[in-house]
Amino acid sequence: RIEVTDDVQALPRPGDLQWEGDDVQVAFASHLQSGHWEFGLGRRDDGASDVVCWLAPVGMDGAAAAKSVVLKTERKGSVTTYEASFPYEAIGFGEKLMRQGFRFNVMLNDNDGTARDAAIEIIRGNFGSKDAGLYPFVRFAK
Repeated sequence: RIEVTDDVQALPRPGDLQWEGDDVQVAFASHLQSGHWEFGLGRRDDGASDVVCWLAPVGMDGAAAAKSVVLKTERKGSVTTYEASFPYEAIGFGEKLMRQGFRFNVMLNDNDGTARDAAIEIIRGNFGSKDAGLYPFVRFAK
């Protein structure tokens, strides 16, 4: 769940060009896969949620993975909330991998109606360079 405070909510071009608007980019990589995942999570101007997968590891189906993501978005005042779940099966992850760990990054794009004005990420690796090796390493203990 990510909450973003933004004076103007704008996603003029959903789908593959979603990154030009207000959206959340979520990226993760596993040492068990060749390549990494990069998803866009957006709230369309009509209020519908929009999920796109720009990058998928070798042998994985990005379009199918994007369709399996459950995304709920909500806008209250100047706050947009994005709540997403990624099914293990669709991205080739599982409980064992969650305990072993993987690389993860988040980037927010800002658009006030005409073009992307700014972007911020947890750490370098999404914006421009697409280097999953820079992402923070996370793991979940059971």
